[in-house]
Amino acid sequence: MKLLYVGDNRNRSNWGCRATSIALRQLLDKKFHVSKVIYGNYIAFDIKAGLGANITYDHNRFYKRFYRRIKNLVVKKKDVLQTGINFIENSTDYLKLDCKNNLTEFLKYQGKNENVDFIYNAVLDCDAIVVNAEGTFIFSNPPRRDTLFFLLLADLANHFGKKIYFLNGMISDCPRTGHNEEIFAYTVQKFLESSFVAVRDKESFDFLKSANLDINCKYIPDALFSWFRYFREHQDPKIINGDFLIPFPEQESYFGKLDLSKPYICVGGSSLAAWDQERAIPRYIELVNTLKNLGINLVLVQSCGGDRFLQQVASQTNIPIVPVQTPILLAATVLAHAQVFISGRYHPSIMASLGGTPCIFLGSNSHKTKSLQEVLEHENVVEFSAYPSLQECQEIFKLAQKILEDGEQRRNKIKTIVEKLAEDATNVINFIE
Repeated sequence: MKLLYVGDNRNRSNWGCRATSIALRQLLDKKFHVSKVIYGNYIAFDIKAGLGANITYDHNRFYKRFYRRIKNLVVKKKDVLQTGINFIENSTDYLKLDCKNNLTEFLKYQGKNENVDFIYNAVLDCDAIVVNAEGTFIFSNPPRRDTLFFLLLADLANHFGKKIYFLNGMISDCPRTGHNEEIFAYTVQKFLESSFVAVRDKESFDFLKSANLDINCKYIPDALFSWFRYFREHQDPKIINGDFLIPFPEQESYFGKLDLSKPYICVGGSSLAAWDQERAIPRYIELVNTLKNLGINLVLVQSCGGDRFLQQVASQTNIPIVPVQTPILLAATVLAHAQVFISGRYHPSIMASLGGTPCIFLGSNSHKTKSLQEVLEHENVVEFSAYPSLQECQEIFKLAQKILEDGEQRRNKIKTIVEKLAEDATNVINFIE
């Protein structure tokens, strides 16, 4: 069977996207032939994804920032400044907010645009489509571009009579903008038409099933849990000298800063804090300075481009940082050998759990950091703010202190749970036929 693998996000500046995309692809390769891949830059944020970004997205905060970055890049070269601005403002996108008509919009450009033709022919030539859904189905206002793309793909699959499988995904409202009923209803309709839907947490499963009991859906742990094989006892690597982690291009400021020979705690960002960098900086400085009182080495981890505010936190607290460009398995190794990991990031928390590292969770852009605690069988589900207050910093300090006191007992329990999750995660390929 020839598969079209959609949503391979290994080319995005995000540890979680890179890791789970690769993990799911590895599972698919065990049983199928992946003949073509549609990578993340076709789907979510790249202005070259379709025919350019539509100006209807101008009210979306992400695209405002993206436009500013493009203009800042070209402003230094006056000869291309006007060209760059005109490209953005005059371009047309086949993805509209009215998702029901996006297939018609898309087909208008078939034979006229190479990106549209690539997507069209990739769907036409495959036997079935596998979508790595990840965090796409967060029903925000306005809808995410990746959500609209996957809904279009479902329509295109139906147009050609192809099977489509949505795997490794989450179903959630957006804590910032609320529930988008129109997009949610259309998603339920597309899922009903699909061959199978696998969600990565039980809360997503309950959310989806409450909308329609006829959806062929199952809870299957995230594909990233299958990477437990890299960290089984006597097999997992351990890095002592942090210089071995420094990515290309090797910045001089990174050398000699990171010592992993002694026990350490990792502190990461949050998919919610990334939206308000100015607010996040003082709160994470407060958190880091509070954690210094534990008397154990601290390491900041920038697991996403959106966590760039941690660079300033590192500078102001004199704490070393592992940058987002770090090779993904080395990044996972750092987290898997930490004594504690504190963050609002979903997949990096899974990466930490692969080695038994206990996690303390901050808020995120969905229910994911709460639901992951249920997946990992936490007795008490606790989620601190993505912008922790002084009181919450003290509570995080006390919880970290308790985790350190528990030692290997807690770590071994996590490994036992993750081993079973890893086994369950590999079963996802058995539902593709």
